[in-house]
Formats: sequence, structure tokens, C-alpha cells
Amino acid sequence: MSAFTRFVLILPALALCLMVSACGGGGGGGSTTVAPPPPGPTYPSAALADFTGTWGVSLDGASYADWTFDGSGNLTTSSNSDYVAGSGHVTISATPTTFTITETNNYATPAPPGTIVTTYTGHFTNSSKAHISGTYTWTATNSTTGSGTWTADKGGLAIVTATLADFAGLWAVDMDGAGYAQFTFNSTGGMTANSNSDYVGGSGSVALNSPATTFTITEGTSYTTPTPAGTITTTYVGHFSTTTKDSMTGTYSWTATNGMTGSGTWSAIKAPTGSG
Repeated sequence: MSAFTRFVLILPALALCLMVSACGGGGGGGSTTVAPPPPGPTYPSAALADFTGTWGVSLDGASYADWTFDGSGNLTTSSNSDYVAGSGHVTISATPTTFTITETNNYATPAPPGTIVTTYTGHFTNSSKAHISGTYTWTATNSTTGSGTWTADKGGLAIVTATLADFAGLWAVDMDGAGYAQFTFNSTGGMTANSNSDYVGGSGSVALNSPATTFTITEGTSYTTPTPAGTITTTYVGHFSTTTKDSMTGTYSWTATNGMTGSGTWSAIKAPTGSG
């Protein structure tokens, strides 16, 4: 279920809560209890040893660098040539389902040269602890700042070129670390099926970017609440995260007919050939 769909489903409950608040005070003595919102997705706990090895990191859907951690959560190497050796490390949060990674890089332009400190906040997206998703912020010596979304896949970056035929088959898609839907593509990049009942048939497709190490998937879904009814167009920008081209990761953004927008991270795993 998309972020927008979750939002529109709670609108009636929100409106009821506002009406109860406005009418309260005086008479009756009765009370109204509003049910709490459903819990969010549950992520596995993190330990420093879980990070041991090489990770392929992507920022805002684009390949960034390979990181290697030791068993104590220290960033021992980075393929980013500007990385300041020995400055990266993992910190497990008090609630161990989240963690932060700190990275320091050099820059020469604009002068005078300085450093950029980036803090990555994330979580493991499933029990395999082989995929990470989250957000990052950075601050430079010259006081400039920035932020975005990031993902990481254990094993290092898979810089592979995509072809439309690579997408043929069934893919299980997660949005923001939670299960969303199953997409089915044909060998020319057309989305032939989508398990989301709100999918607008025939509106999904894959387009290869230049260079074709990244691609864009477009999906159309419909909604009836709030009225008037409309559609949501979601754009998924991503790349294959393995050389076997059986998993994908990236970022998404969506726009609704009523002007609302949203964004987040996504990943997908290809179903084995012949699976039901």
C-alpha cells in the first residue's frame, strides 16, 4: 500500500476526531475513544557484527561507493577517492532496529578545501540483514548542507547494464521496507500485471536511462477517497543490486491528481522461474 493510500484511509478517522474535540465540554458526561493508528513495519535488530564485509551504497537512487566494515563497525575502506581513512563508523541506536553511520570526505572546490561529514540513519529492511534503507544528512566545512535517501546492499555495487528483457517475469516490490505489490513485466518492459487492486491497467512500463545502469519504472494507480476520484502516478528510479539482475533498489516519488505528492525508497526481488 502506497504512502498516499495509507494517508487517505485515515482521513475519515481524523475528521471524526476533530468533530469530537470541537463539540466537547458541557452536558452528557460521555466520552469517545479514538483507536490508535496501526503499528508500523517491524525491522530486525542490528549488531555491529552484522555490518562486516562490503556494501554497495546508493544515494538518491544512484550508485555511490563500496564500503567495507570490520566486525566492530569501523569503516575500513571506501571506494570514494575523497574518503578520509578511519573516520567512518557505525553506531547502534538505543532501539537497536535503527543505526547511524558517519562518513567523512574531503573536497577541494570551492576553495578553501575542507571536509564533508555525512550521517546516514537506516535500518535493515528484512531478516536477511543484507539490505539497508534510510535517510542521510551532510554538513561541509563551508557550512553548506544537504539531505536525501540512501540504500545499501551487501556484496558491493553491481554496476551492470540493464536491458528491457531483464525485467521479464514477476517481481515482489517493497516500499519503505514494507511489502507493497507484485509487478509482472514482459520482455519489452511493459507492466502486464500488478497485484495492487487499484492499478490502472496498461499504465506501467520500464524505461532505460542513459547510461543504462539505471532505469525508471512508471506505475499508475487509482483512488476514490478523497473525492473527486483520481489517479496516482508513481515513478521508481533504480538499478540492479546484484550481477545476476535478480534484485533492484532505488527511490520513488508520486504525484496525485489532487496535487498531493510523496517519496521514499523501494526494492524488488525477482521470483524464481516457474514459481507460482
